[in-house]
Amino acid sequence: MDDSAQQFDVRDHREKDWFWANNGIIEWYGEIIGADSIAVYMVLCKHANPAGECWPSYQTIADKLKLSRPTVIKCMKKLEATGLMAKAERWQPTKEGGTMPDSNMYILLTVKPFDAPSKARLLGLVKEIDHPTKKDDLAHQGAKKHSKPKNTPSKGDLPPLVNEVNPPSKRALPKQDSLNKTHETRGGDEKTEPPARTLSDLALAIADVCKINPKIPTDKQRRALNATYQALNGIGATVDEVRARETWWYANDWRAKKEGRAPRPDELQAI
Repeated sequence: MDDSAQQFDVRDHREKDWFWANNGIIEWYGEIIGADSIAVYMVLCKHANPAGECWPSYQTIADKLKLSRPTVIKCMKKLEATGLMAKAERWQPTKEGGTMPDSNMYILLTVKPFDAPSKARLLGLVKEIDHPTKKDDLAHQGAKKHSKPKNTPSKGDLPPLVNEVNPPSKRALPKQDSLNKTHETRGGDEKTEPPARTLSDLALAIADVCKINPKIPTDKQRRALNATYQALNGIGATVDEVRARETWWYANDWRAKKEGRAPRPDELQAI
């Protein structure tokens, strides 16, 4: 029998549902960013197109890995700080002919080896994300202490800047007589003025970056500042991070380069 006449049914048993990642993610960066960040990076690889671009939401990543949303956000910060990923804004058109913020786009960057000094620097950046400076940590704890988790806070309970630009109603204010009695001295009837309110450092930074006077904002600015403060404070953002977002805006955003303007609160939040 002629062997050349024989026909074979050759089947391809290789799995098609796969993606690849650079070995350096584990070999070089594993001990720096940790297991959770590696897992988040793998989800980005799984969603990335041939150009290395993807746009899964924080909640999508959290659901796939059974991680909390704040943990995912922290991992994304580590990936960005170590140069493994870059974040860019996406915009979608509106019916009125303008644009509005869409989900962020993440770009996987080239995985590069590093020397000992660079490794120490990267470790320092990740440590700062895991353990913010004492001043920023205490400020964050103080802001959380005066807010109501899970429930929408009333105006009287909002952080200082929000109260300043969105003052509580007259019903929420105590009567002047009770204020006077509270501040009477034990030695007699001498009365002292109540202590002045101080604005949150984070809230002041947001207003400053957005070039908004926190004492005399418009109604639109008041609502925007309120929403941005609540969002950034909710993810544990620090003053340094707000300043870093400002730096990124002027260095990378086309609106800053073309129009030369400061970011709006919602644009600052989306960075």
